[in-house]
Amino acid sequence: MSLEWSPAPGGGASAQTSAAEQVQDARIWGGIHFRFSTQTGAEMGAEVAQYVMRMRLPPRHGRD
Repeated sequence: MSLEWSPAPGGGASAQTSAAEQVQDARIWGGIHFRFSTQTGAEMGAEVAQYVMRMRLPPRHGRD
């Protein structure tokens, strides 16, 4: 089995989402996780990232 990953032109969030989804699929196919656990983990990870960005990282000068 092999996974092919092609980042979106210019990279960015689309490429990260695609890569994350492929990792989730690989963990399911490998018998490591169930679908619901990978979806819940992805949602929790996004919420933690938003919290960190909002509460712990200062804005850059001239940008909010």
